[in-house]
Amino acid sequence: MPIFVPVMSRLLIHILFLMLLACSVFAQDNTELPVGAVSQREVKAETSVEAFRPVGELRTWTFFSKRVTFGQLISVIKETTTIDGQQALIIDQNLQIDYRKISIERTTELEGELQLTLAGSFLGCDYALGTKESTERLVLKQQGDSTSGFFTRGGKEIDVGLPVASGIFSWDPNFADQIEIWLAMQDLKVGDTLIDSLFSPQTMLKTRLVGVVKWFMWQEIYKGWIDSVYVIRLTEPRDYQLYFTADKRLLRVDQINEGIRIYQDLVRPPAVESQEQPVSQVDRSRPFDFRLFVFKLPHFLAYFIVTALAILFLAKGGLKWLDSYLAFGFGAALFVLIPYTQIPLQEYIVIDWLIPAVGRGESIYSWATMPAIVAGLIQEGLKVGALFALFAWRNPKEYRFAILGAFLGGAFGFMESCYSLTAGMQPLFSLRLLERSSLILFHASAAALVGRAILQRTQKLVVIIPLVVAMNTALRYLPIFVQQGAVTVELMHFVLALMSVCFMVLVLFSFRMTSASSQT
Repeated sequence: MPIFVPVMSRLLIHILFLMLLACSVFAQDNTELPVGAVSQREVKAETSVEAFRPVGELRTWTFFSKRVTFGQLISVIKETTTIDGQQALIIDQNLQIDYRKISIERTTELEGELQLTLAGSFLGCDYALGTKESTERLVLKQQGDSTSGFFTRGGKEIDVGLPVASGIFSWDPNFADQIEIWLAMQDLKVGDTLIDSLFSPQTMLKTRLVGVVKWFMWQEIYKGWIDSVYVIRLTEPRDYQLYFTADKRLLRVDQINEGIRIYQDLVRPPAVESQEQPVSQVDRSRPFDFRLFVFKLPHFLAYFIVTALAILFLAKGGLKWLDSYLAFGFGAALFVLIPYTQIPLQEYIVIDWLIPAVGRGESIYSWATMPAIVAGLIQEGLKVGALFALFAWRNPKEYRFAILGAFLGGAFGFMESCYSLTAGMQPLFSLRLLERSSLILFHASAAALVGRAILQRTQKLVVIIPLVVAMNTALRYLPIFVQQGAVTVELMHFVLALMSVCFMVLVLFSFRMTSASSQT
């Protein structure tokens, strides 16, 4: 063992160095990154909507947030017709959203038809908005480079007319079918920047669309179900992430700031010769998918290597002890509590407190501290409690306290990193790896520091516990600066890594100083 451990340490150090080097390189230019099992990097635009959505086809999207389904969009290609001498498509749309199910006092109901050219650009609409008790109407028609029509307010028609260039595409918020059509009519290539102007019929305003085609990769769309998709990140008109297939299906829309996901649940082709066609529908409740597990294996292995390296830095002799592996098991099992404690509480704070407060004009920077503090308190509280329970059960020698803490914290960080893949996969060598590696280093270091502090009981714990909670909170708070556009994603990850590494160095330095003072 004395020879094996240094050799393994050097091997892990070299592997980690290569991983982080690749991470840095590919984070700058991911267009050449071979991800998943897919080599396709480019898809050509369709020339006609009918090429991927024939007349009679029905598609539905379901709105999901806070573990609750609260809305649905039904979109049917009704017919082809002629409008002002040009061929057109009529799309029947029915949108029903009840935000009250996610604690927001608002509902949206819309039913009507959208008129498009065969190439997908806007020609007009005829919508009924509201409820059965109170319904308003919006009718617009595109003629040349202007749009005119009327909307009703309290039953009274109000005429409108505004300049809107011909050939513009339409996209109202929540209408996934419209952005799907726009995407289908674009050439998409990994690394490309997408810029366009779109028209929103409901607001009667033009809006700017800006986005980047980030990756083409295998991605978990629903729990236990994957598909190969283009992952497209929009920064305007809102912070969205789109998951779009090469065969022109918009499988998922993540409304990042609102915590809302829109899933494509159903694609029903038109009937042929009166025979019922099979329905393509995804069951999000499937418990396990072996293919998905295999695709995640490289990520799991990378996280395990970082975890092993962090533990070796902090706990050189611990590999020979049974208690070390019991501590690792404690840390891994401990994370099982997080989805039932920390995450629901954070969702409640964001939905019920943060979003309404920001809507009233209060500072998002102030309110964003609350979910970050929740993470710090719950995670560090669980780790402290687990260490006390482990030490009481096993009664280890005092010099092993910090080492066992490193094993427990490393396992906790490893499980957290694996769990993060449920929110969506990215290429292995991306900024995600740098982020997860940094947090694993922090968890191992923080738990080792608490383990050492338990030796001094109250004298040290009253200082160390608030310190690790504050550090955890600070790391969780950093993403708010990216969301608000104050810093870039790359800078945020660099700061996160720097803070975690510096914290680990300080912990190692404090251990060395403590050992030196005990020997004098």
